[in-house]
Amino acid sequence: MSQEKLLSDFSGGMNALAAVDKLDPKECLMAENVRLEETGDILSAGAYTHQNTSAYVDTSGNTNIHSLFWNPSLGGVAGVGQDVFTGVTLGSMTSALVGTNTKQQKMSFVSAPNRVYFDVGNIGYWSDMTNLLTVDWAPPSANSGGAGGVTGPLTGVLSGGPSLESATNFGFSIGTSPMQGVQFTILATTSVIKIIGGSGKLVNTAAMLVGGGAVGTPQISANYFFGPQVSTDTYYFGGPTNLFGYLTLTPAQVNAATFGFRLTHTGSGMAYSVSYSMPQATVYQSAGGTGFVAGTGTTGTLTGTYSWKITFVAANGEESDGSVDSVKVTLSGQQGTLTGIPAGDARTASRNIYRIGYSAGTALTLHYLVGSIPDNTTTTYSDNLSDIAAITEGVILAGDVPGDYPNTRLGNTPVRFPVYHYDRLFWINQNQPNQILWSKPLNGFAYPVINTIDVGDSKPISRIVSIFGELIIIKAGGGIWRLTGTDESSFDLSQTPSAVDTDQPFTVTPLPDKLLFANRYGHWIFNGYTSQPLTSKLDLWFRQDDRSDKSVFAVYKFRPPEIYSATLPMLFEAVANSEKCYWTYAQAGVGLQNPDLMILFDLKHANITRRNMYPYYPLSLALDPVTGFVYVGDQIGYISLFDDWSAANGAGQPVNFDFQHGYQDFQRGSNKAFWALEFYINTNGQTLTPYVYYDNGLASETLAPITTSGLQRVVRPLEATASRKAQNLSVRLNGSLYSVNSSGTPQIQVVHIKVLYDIRVGRARTGQ
Repeated sequence: MSQEKLLSDFSGGMNALAAVDKLDPKECLMAENVRLEETGDILSAGAYTHQNTSAYVDTSGNTNIHSLFWNPSLGGVAGVGQDVFTGVTLGSMTSALVGTNTKQQKMSFVSAPNRVYFDVGNIGYWSDMTNLLTVDWAPPSANSGGAGGVTGPLTGVLSGGPSLESATNFGFSIGTSPMQGVQFTILATTSVIKIIGGSGKLVNTAAMLVGGGAVGTPQISANYFFGPQVSTDTYYFGGPTNLFGYLTLTPAQVNAATFGFRLTHTGSGMAYSVSYSMPQATVYQSAGGTGFVAGTGTTGTLTGTYSWKITFVAANGEESDGSVDSVKVTLSGQQGTLTGIPAGDARTASRNIYRIGYSAGTALTLHYLVGSIPDNTTTTYSDNLSDIAAITEGVILAGDVPGDYPNTRLGNTPVRFPVYHYDRLFWINQNQPNQILWSKPLNGFAYPVINTIDVGDSKPISRIVSIFGELIIIKAGGGIWRLTGTDESSFDLSQTPSAVDTDQPFTVTPLPDKLLFANRYGHWIFNGYTSQPLTSKLDLWFRQDDRSDKSVFAVYKFRPPEIYSATLPMLFEAVANSEKCYWTYAQAGVGLQNPDLMILFDLKHANITRRNMYPYYPLSLALDPVTGFVYVGDQIGYISLFDDWSAANGAGQPVNFDFQHGYQDFQRGSNKAFWALEFYINTNGQTLTPYVYYDNGLASETLAPITTSGLQRVVRPLEATASRKAQNLSVRLNGSLYSVNSSGTPQIQVVHIKVLYDIRVGRARTGQ
């Protein structure tokens, strides 16, 4: 008497590395370009459709889109070979930065208000889709500014007690040009024994010594510490236009053996010891040059000796560092006149004018704002604002007040992996890859030297992410750390209990309530405290259990991911929304240079399926945070929408549909004779070929192709000798689909697969 068994409930998804006879009944061996519903139905996945009609190509002929970003409010950014393309749509981007990424290094991105920040060859850039400029913002130039600093190494030794250090006798022999600025630096090795509270702080104060005595206004440089550690840091005091408030410094005083500085320090929030070494002094003198020129003007209100500084100002109020001081100008009932005022780059919306006084009794002992030029074209300015009015207005140039810090440039510091966190832009310092640095709040172009933190030991930081109201810091071999607090006074660094981390920075994917990432051992979920495996289904696969040469693993096989290369896994990438996580990887043992396949984790239904874009490799991914759409950049210059449910075709190439369920065991030593398979299936005119594998792949047969219009029951007889005595069997459906979807309807729908069999009555059981 004929019987049947249902084989079709496979909502649990792919588990290709478990023993084929140990799969859960709801799991399948292979699901490529397949969707698995929670009910167990099998559906074709979405198409991938090109966004650009012609390939993107850099100026050297490269078409590899190694980096991709999409912000629905701004537009897209793509790294194409050595160039950077930008545009308001992914299909209409143009090259906005030519030949800068010479090594074609994968770029990282972050959205900030009205702009996106990213790195190009370790240089920080930003774009608002109109401009594309470096984060570093050079200040205006001034004629007779302090060009040509002279550094004098210390020839004596440090003296003083544990809280008082003096450095003199630098051995200068400079000429008679006027002094513009002095900078002192010193190396401090701080041994933090214990943190008392959330964080510790070391404040160093330097007073300039002239003739052996302290003069002017002491300058401050500080650093934060967040745990027991030994840290060696360089502290800076003064600068190219900073005379410590001592405005009559002469070359003769600098050349004297008594010139130098005295250092004192105080610590708070920690038990510590500190030692100092390698003091240096740099002096800056007037050396002419280009830039704006200060001079006397017509009758006005100003009497005294003054100089001016100018800053560039962006549309949202961000301000560059100040220029060096102009030449000093003596006025008597006159206006000050500035000519040759330089224009800034494309981000500049206006320019601010600051003035300082030098006469005895002047009220302007700091650089006060005295006016603004509301454009980026005007080259002259007449200053007639009285000292009293400037003081009443009370806007002082950043860095002039002790304890405040100037709008210091990022300069040539190589940085990667920007993150926008509490109105500040954080980066990983590539010169010191266990260190993060950050900008002033609401100014992505200002980087005070104090805004740095060394995280743990010397192992590099692989990625930083803003999530849970904290900055999560993932190290490569150094665990996961967190920076809590909302500003510099409350920042607190601590290590989480997570023993898992990663060196694959582009797989780190934040979701509202968790952080997903991959490493060479699997996929993980970080919940803000510790890390747990995302799934155990691929454990053996990650452990390089390569069974790709066995017949049960479909046409395109299922090789493990490359984990032994030192560089290739660092190109693996992931993006995720609340329902799905897409992860690209490269197959082991193939000799690839880039990722070639993709795994899709269905976080809602606990499915795992594979996506194959062959012959296009998924080099980069971008996620639309509003729609959840995923975009893919490939190696031949195209950006495609992935899983496009409304598209009838892919990108002009067939999509491989491949589904194979696990081996269904019909009692070991079966007395059943399999004689047919029944498919309740709709192929919408497409063609699928069924394959049947017996006894873990020892035998197989190919059945007649299936083509239907609408859901139909299709029966295919089994004719292989093995079908009459097999212990188990597995069914696979394979086809090349040109029409993947039609108006959102999947072309392939499999409701069930049944095996029809007879009981072999009165015969000995075989295969014992």
